[in-house]
Amino acid sequence: MDPSKSASASHSTTFPSTYDPTNIDSPGFDPETYVTKLLRESRLTNLIEKEQTLTKQIKTLDNEMQTLIYENYNKFISATDTIRQMKKDFKTMEDEMKRLMSTMSTINTNNDQIHHKLDSSRSEIRKLTSIHLLLHKLQYLFQLPTKLKEYADDNQYDLAVNTYTKASKALHKYEHIPSFNHIQQSCTETMNIIRDELKSRFDQQQTASNDVVKLLLQLGESSDYLAKQYLLQNRSRFEQSLELMKQQLFMAENQSNSGSTNHSTQQMYPMDILDFIDTSYNSYIKTLHEFVESYDLLFLRHSSIIASSPNLEDETKERCKYYLEEYLLEFYSTYIHFMHKLFQSKFYGQEDDTELYVRAIDRFLRRSSNDIYKYLFTQNAIEKIRFLLDTFLTFTIECRLKFYHTNLDRHFHDQILELRKSLTIIQPSPNEQTSDLHHQQQQTQINLTNFVDKMLKQLTNDIKSTFQNLSVFLHGTEMIGNTGKKNIFTRQFAINHVWNGFFLTLLNRLITYFEHEYTTASSCSTLTRHEQSSPPILLLILSKLILNFDATSIPYLCTVFEEKFNLILENNQRNNGNSLSLDRSKLTAIQKQFNIIAKQLLKQYICSQGYTLSQMLRKSIETRDWLNTIEPRHVRSVMKRIIEDLTQIDKQVMMLYNDQQSSAR
Repeated sequence: MDPSKSASASHSTTFPSTYDPTNIDSPGFDPETYVTKLLRESRLTNLIEKEQTLTKQIKTLDNEMQTLIYENYNKFISATDTIRQMKKDFKTMEDEMKRLMSTMSTINTNNDQIHHKLDSSRSEIRKLTSIHLLLHKLQYLFQLPTKLKEYADDNQYDLAVNTYTKASKALHKYEHIPSFNHIQQSCTETMNIIRDELKSRFDQQQTASNDVVKLLLQLGESSDYLAKQYLLQNRSRFEQSLELMKQQLFMAENQSNSGSTNHSTQQMYPMDILDFIDTSYNSYIKTLHEFVESYDLLFLRHSSIIASSPNLEDETKERCKYYLEEYLLEFYSTYIHFMHKLFQSKFYGQEDDTELYVRAIDRFLRRSSNDIYKYLFTQNAIEKIRFLLDTFLTFTIECRLKFYHTNLDRHFHDQILELRKSLTIIQPSPNEQTSDLHHQQQQTQINLTNFVDKMLKQLTNDIKSTFQNLSVFLHGTEMIGNTGKKNIFTRQFAINHVWNGFFLTLLNRLITYFEHEYTTASSCSTLTRHEQSSPPILLLILSKLILNFDATSIPYLCTVFEEKFNLILENNQRNNGNSLSLDRSKLTAIQKQFNIIAKQLLKQYICSQGYTLSQMLRKSIETRDWLNTIEPRHVRSVMKRIIEDLTQIDKQVMMLYNDQQSSAR
């Protein structure tokens, strides 16, 4: 077969013309042309396969055609039945429409007849109806004074006020008529009596009743007076709630002081700080907010029944808003100051769990920011509350810093006390033998290094753990402030509180302690030796501790600080605009002080030891009668003791300052 013809045939098969006679699906299909083309271009096997394919397609098409015919036949039968049923239904509907038209015609005829008969008397009926209504109203007005007196006698003041309120407009409208004027005067006298009685009850109540206030407002009593009195009378509720919270805090303080729990008062066991904040907030602030809602409903949403100018009513509401806002500010500030006492207390303020402490602060600030601002009206009041909350946050952070300073001071002084005891034990006595002295000197040298390492490790770990605890304040809490101020709070907290308030303050406190040791030692050097409180070897250990802390611990702690608070310590910062940098010039000055104090302590150690040796020589010379004594032929014992002490001093200094001595040599 010609390949070109085959290619053209495949091309025509791929892109058939619309009227291609060889395309079986084309409208212009020609069977003879199609068969001729197949016989000319196809082999016998292809013709057989094509025949089988066509046979299968014919059978498939026949089956589909039979199915379509069957379905269409069923649809035709269903349509025939539907048309037959519709003919019956339309016939029944047509009969019903005819009956309906007949009935409507009869109704129209009867309506026209009734309209013609009653047309002449319609106006008279309207007049009689209006006269009946007017007589009913007049009867109501004439009976009004009697009803009001009956309500007043039965103490049904709410019915009396509501009844008078409904009729007050009509009485004011027709007060120029003598009969109505007399009714109005009688009603006014009765309502004045009711007003006086309600006002007397209102003034005598310790807690104002909302119903009494509503009735007095409806009777036109001054909103200013009622608002002030209403606020004053409800003050005791919140003062009692605050007093109960103070009692719970006092009980917790006593519990922490006693250190034991009374089983008989197990129900009064102090709750944790989170529960305490939830309970106090619900019992105090939520109650205050419910009171604000009732006040708002009484005085701010209330519309006066007595006619008055809109401007005057607006001024009255503004004054009521002012009274409420001042009232809220007073109790908000009282509650926040109570929170100060809570976080400052020994039981709750010295909570070891920093995360719980921070969660408590976060919960208080979150609930306060969500609820308190809803009930304040002016920007000035909102700013005052924000200032109080910011002050509270700063106060709680400072309390936490004091707690950490106290713990670190206690740990450090405990180590100093333990060191003093250990030095007292290992100090050699004058009467010990040489072999025992040599053994004890070796033990002393070993202990000196261990003491320095132990104290340095403990102090460094304490500061590092404090950095870790303080970083909890930044972990996504509401105290960070409004949206967009997280970075500002983080920087201020890290610089003002962690760096300056804790770390640099702690270093200054250490400097103060070391200066005290130096001052005490230098002042005692002029007195007799037994009056000195600190042994000289303690000065040597402290000097080495200061140098090691300055050389190793401070750089390490600076690295920890930078990682925890995302800041970079730089030298000689000059407002380069980098919010992540921090000037370390203060730290550099403190490190210089550390070096100076270490040298002073070391110098004082030398002076103290020199003073001791000089006193030994002086006393040995002063106690002997050199004119009558025999000529010495051996080394005196005091000189042996001085040599031994010098050897011990050299070994102690060499043990602690071995690196410095090696570099010096």
